Amino acid sequence: MREYKYLFWDLDGTILNSLPGCSVAFASVFDHYGLNIPNVNYANYIGPPLITTFLKLLGDVDKANEAVELYRVPYKNSGLTDQLFDGIGDVLTAIRAKGYYMCIATSKGQATAIQILESLGIAHLFDDICGANYDEGRIEKEQVLEYAIARSGADKSSALMIGDSVYDVRGAKYVGIDCLACVYGFGDIVEMRAEGIVAECDSVAGLVNLF
Repeated sequence: MREYKYLFWDLDGTILNSLPGCSVAFASVFDHYGLNIPNVNYANYIGPPLITTFLKLLGDVDKANEAVELYRVPYKNSGLTDQLFDGIGDVLTAIRAKGYYMCIATSKGQATAIQILESLGIAHLFDDICGANYDEGRIEKEQVLEYAIARSGADKSSALMIGDSVYDVRGAKYVGIDCLACVYGFGDIVEMRAEGIVAECDSVAGLVNLF
């Protein structure tokens, strides 16, 4: 893998072990709409924007928007919290110390991403935190990445997307940057390889050795 200066990090499945909380939230939505989806498949829905997922499942814009709001209810009422992957804080600290520009580029809502990272005590490890903003028409990963790259002033030839799903790879390809696959996350590495990645990492600790 060649040298990069700008690192754009996915959040869910790359930095956050969001499966426990997401599973509860997805279950509440699927039950509400009578969708018979086994919980072993819930990880498949972590990555793309919620509105995109629910629109595909429900086939109706109004229902999809309603589903997004229903998804958020368990987080508000039950105190669900996202968790960091073990060791990721130390890994991010070590990589940042090497002089990289570090930016979050997530399909999660930007305000939510900032709140989560601040509550977990790692927001300071990033030069910028960029996420989805429906009001501004920034929903898909490629839109978030374009926004993040523009804010950073990065030369795309020296920029790298780091994520765990095929949506990260496709977003990176769309904007013209490379992508590193985090195999320890929730995505399908076979799909990611097929789309085109420059490297892959099977553990959180292993990330340090790649930079």
